[in-house]
Amino acid sequence: MDTPRMEFHGKLAEPFAFVPDSYVSAWFGSEDGPTLPFPGAITVVWGGCTQYTLLVVTGSGRGRLVEVIAGSDVEPYFHTDADFLAWYERWLDFTLAGHRDLTWFPHQMAGDEPELVDTLVNDAFATRRNAAAYTFITYPGPSASLLDVLAQALSTEPHPIVRKTILRALGAQGEQGRDLLPAALADPVPDVRRLAGSLMTTNTRQGIRLSPKLRPGRSGPA
Repeated sequence: MDTPRMEFHGKLAEPFAFVPDSYVSAWFGSEDGPTLPFPGAITVVWGGCTQYTLLVVTGSGRGRLVEVIAGSDVEPYFHTDADFLAWYERWLDFTLAGHRDLTWFPHQMAGDEPELVDTLVNDAFATRRNAAAYTFITYPGPSASLLDVLAQALSTEPHPIVRKTILRALGAQGEQGRDLLPAALADPVPDVRRLAGSLMTTNTRQGIRLSPKLRPGRSGPA
């Protein structure tokens, strides 16, 4: 009996449905996203299960890489790289630079610390500000001033998705970064407050504990 063949490439002349640098609410407004193959895109990486990295060949995102999860309502998101070569070179650069964890790679972007800070603070696109914040989660050798930059960005960032990523970046900077997380407990968005509370805790042999420094009026074990 013939083994069924998985089709990874769809109708390449049809445009890929999503636009770079914009957030979308869900796959085509449906609770059930499409399955392979995707129009206007070629699969270049299988990330396991139903997660794929696609190269867009037709549509407004032509030449860009995009991350999708087939059959789900998880929003697709474009990598920030301009084209396939830039995407591949960024992988090599991150590996050589010693980024702590390449799990976050699809969400991140190229650049040194001053470039990333400029993007985080000044870029008009929330998707790019989010990518800059994600990069600081694993950025090797951050400067002493990065904590202040992240704290200030958290206080002025209008998009809740980006604020959540800034919280993750603060949490990744160690104890000093975690000490700044309580500022987000006053955030107007419940998801942001919940993430801040979660990141303020650590796993110990006695269970999940909140650092005493993050609980005013308390001393000793939480």
